[in-house]
Amino acid sequence: MAGLDDFRLALKTMSTRVDNMNQVLAPVAVGMVQSNMRDGNYAPNAPLTQALKNSGSQPLFNTGETRASITFKLVDNGFVIGTNKKHAALINNGGTVTARNAQKLILPASRDVKQRVDSWGVKQTLSWLESAGWQLIWRPGALIGRCPDGKKGFGVQIAAGKGKARKRNARTKKRFSFYLIFYRKKSITVPKREFMVLREEQVRMLKELGQRYIMKGNE
Repeated sequence: MAGLDDFRLALKTMSTRVDNMNQVLAPVAVGMVQSNMRDGNYAPNAPLTQALKNSGSQPLFNTGETRASITFKLVDNGFVIGTNKKHAALINNGGTVTARNAQKLILPASRDVKQRVDSWGVKQTLSWLESAGWQLIWRPGALIGRCPDGKKGFGVQIAAGKGKARKRNARTKKRFSFYLIFYRKKSITVPKREFMVLREEQVRMLKELGQRYIMKGNE
């Protein structure tokens, strides 16, 4: 009966390891998806995106928040990998973004503008500029700000004020500088960069890891 008891114990051990296998494999699969963001051969970032992002020209990298948000959830027959970041589907699948509640999309023209918008939002950023004495000039393709004398620049400097505007302020010796603060576009196209997948080699590695994990209990 000893042989039968050993067989039952081995069978129970294998069954337990099969039940726990997804818990073991899921974190590995998450790491594989995260590595896809770093190692994928993706379409390069647009020049403006490169200027605004912390990681410059590297696609899918900025603050690292999206990568860190990728996690897993166990289900009856396996596990699913996902993220709570709403923009993840867009950067994975690609697509066209259009304005919903405004005539045009508004895009930061420089990194300092983006950082301010990330912290405050567009409306509060514009209110802050106006309260500081900036004149906001809306154009079809851009929002330009006229920086008051003595104030620190914000955005991409275009030129100093000339002509009538300069003469009008000759007595006070004020000179205004103009800055490009936002671009305005009807839509933007995001290229497909499919990172939320398990590639063929990754699936093979998971299968091998699962087999080794199950058989280890019978060694």
